[in-house]
Amino acid sequence: MNTAQNGRTTSADGVDIAYTETGSGPISLLFIHGGLASRAFWAPQLAALGGTFRMAALDLAGHGDSGRNNRDHWSNCGVRKAMCARPLKRSTCGTSC
Repeated sequence: MNTAQNGRTTSADGVDIAYTETGSGPISLLFIHGGLASRAFWAPQLAALGGTFRMAALDLAGHGDSGRNNRDHWSNCGVRKAMCARPLKRSTCGTSC
């Protein structure tokens, strides 16, 4: 996949999650934005690394194009579990401050 494709998936607790996938390669990278941001934060990285890595960037619930939620508790572990449900050979998570 050399062109960016937008998609949607549903988290384990029923929230609509928007994401973008692009690139190809044996290593997959998952980009997760920080607070008050969206997956658009990672556009330069997706453009620059698409020939080397398979990548996905997501909008966390309540951000960007993703749905709202009723979650009382958030954790990095919970995000990883939700997003790593998609089968990837390898993945590395990135985040902003």
